[in-house]
Amino acid sequence: GVVQATVWIYLLITQRFHDHPVEAPIISRMYQELSAGLLGFHNAIMVKTTPFPFPFAQLISLTIFVLMLTFPVVAAKFVEDMSWAMVFTWVSTSGYFMLCEVASEMEQPFGDDETDLPLLGYQEEFDRELSALVHAVSDVPPGPNPAMPVHMLKVRDVMEPAVWVNTCRWIMLGVGD
Repeated sequence: GVVQATVWIYLLITQRFHDHPVEAPIISRMYQELSAGLLGFHNAIMVKTTPFPFPFAQLISLTIFVLMLTFPVVAAKFVEDMSWAMVFTWVSTSGYFMLCEVASEMEQPFGDDETDLPLLGYQEEFDRELSALVHAVSDVPPGPNPAMPVHMLKVRDVMEPAVWVNTCRWIMLGVGD
């Protein structure tokens, strides 16, 4: 799976740098980024496979139930108007129930539910990027555009002189003000 693909990528990069020398800091950074990606993958697997402790989940449910029973008494004691006490009770207890539901959804972020992460889309995007890297065009650097001077003259006719000078400086020298 993923580890095998990573090994292949390491082998291809090592072969490429053996045939075409590149400075050591650049190679080191590339290996570092690949390692960080693999670490992220393993962290996602760890989140997926490590279940939330069942006793802790039961304890949370019990405390929310106790809160639901005791909060109306406390609210009635400290709030003079009974309608406001009911509002505070409803808002507080429903807020805790909502937090509990959000936590249970976040416990397993991978799957096929509406609230889960779109892993299939992430994988398809990753596959497209990998196929672009191995495509023959990715080895050919872009060349100059012969139509560029004609386009630049058209742009010059509609620009103010100061903007035109800065644009040319930026395009030709890679420097801007």
